[in-house]
Amino acid sequence: MRTLLLMAAILGLSVQAQASEPAAYDTSALPRDEASLSALDDKQLRLVRRAVNQCDTTDPIFVARLNPSLRPCVTSRVDSAVATSDDPALQAYHAALPHYARYDQYRSASYRQQLLIKQRAP
Repeated sequence: MRTLLLMAAILGLSVQAQASEPAAYDTSALPRDEASLSALDDKQLRLVRRAVNQCDTTDPIFVARLNPSLRPCVTSRVDSAVATSDDPALQAYHAALPHYARYDQYRSASYRQQLLIKQRAP
């Protein structure tokens, strides 16, 4: 019973974490070339990986096995790191990613490429 209550509380927190989507982003802050966008993607992925590693040491094992986008510890750490980075390009890139990709440490480069294509479209 205690485990069920704990799971319900954690899932309730993850729903709250998902509800707080980043504000609209400034598209002019995003780089327009592939190399700069790739560097920005690497920077955001380092923040995600650091948060996942830190949360893996503190979260219970059944929470650590959840998708990172469902883990309040991961989402709050990444969002906080991006918000305090004072890097408008990083903040815009983070907000431009879909929620399920934003916290995925194994996401493919296709999200970055789609964003680059959107920027180049008239």
